[in-house]
Amino acid sequence: MSSAGPGSRVTRAHLVWAVGVFAYLCAVSGRASFGVASVEASTRFGVDGAVLSLFGVVQLGTYAAAQIPAGLLLDRLGPRRMMVLGAVIMAAGQVLLAFATDVPTALVARLLTGVGDAATLISVVRLIATWFPTGQVPVFTQLATMIGQFGQAVAAVPFLALLINVGWTAAWASLAFILVLSVLLVIAVVHDEPPEEPGATPAPVTRPGKVLKDVFTSRSAWSGFFLHWMCLVTVNSFMFMWGVPYMTSLGIGAAEVGTLLTINVVIMVGLGPLIGVFTGRFPTTGRCSDGSRAQSSPQPGRSRCWCQDSSRHGN
Repeated sequence: MSSAGPGSRVTRAHLVWAVGVFAYLCAVSGRASFGVASVEASTRFGVDGAVLSLFGVVQLGTYAAAQIPAGLLLDRLGPRRMMVLGAVIMAAGQVLLAFATDVPTALVARLLTGVGDAATLISVVRLIATWFPTGQVPVFTQLATMIGQFGQAVAAVPFLALLINVGWTAAWASLAFILVLSVLLVIAVVHDEPPEEPGATPAPVTRPGKVLKDVFTSRSAWSGFFLHWMCLVTVNSFMFMWGVPYMTSLGIGAAEVGTLLTINVVIMVGLGPLIGVFTGRFPTTGRCSDGSRAQSSPQPGRSRCWCQDSSRHGN
């Protein structure tokens, strides 16, 4: 790849970031879609709320279980290939669900959704850490995650409207379409790294076993895990599992349900960048916004996020 000047590099970094955010938004819309379709799913598959909750458990459980394998694959394949792979797997899950008429097939479809979803956000975070200066990483990470949450609004408004007015198959096929669109954009625009600086040294090769040991023995990683879990457990339970059936049972119409779900997204998007700015201005010993420690990369002024035990650095 040819070298680019500072101005063109900034423009390219923002374009890569924008495509990555769009891919993440598409992934979130696929993740949140079944939560708003639970009433229609109950009718289509002839099941009650207990069975419907199994869909959320399978999807989110698979998503969680796939995080470590996805992280290891990310080191080997790079974020561009991982984003393509994740979107293709998710699109396959949406197509399978569009034509599913029984519970086992639908569960497989949601399993594919969870696997593909696991590859997306970590790839976007890696792109941000590679393409942007260290001081800008927290802000662009927060912007990416918060804008990506508009995927929940996509599921709550246009997807739900399409599901009610056009039908099950067309609604799920539309999600597969935007995922395929994200694949094409990633292939056309995204590169794993910016043009190399003159004299830059290659990145060191990491062994999977050492990475896993560092992560599982890191206080920062565990604190980030529990903080993320405690903050999201109530929101995700409502958004992805029982929120829509509960509001529907209260007599709330589809338009009002979509509005209430969107309010949650708007608040997160509004507060996220402020937290990113705060994190960037008041860092704690160079830590990234996800609780991992920023180590210098081969390119000056940029960072890669690796989990290190804070006790080793006197924290």
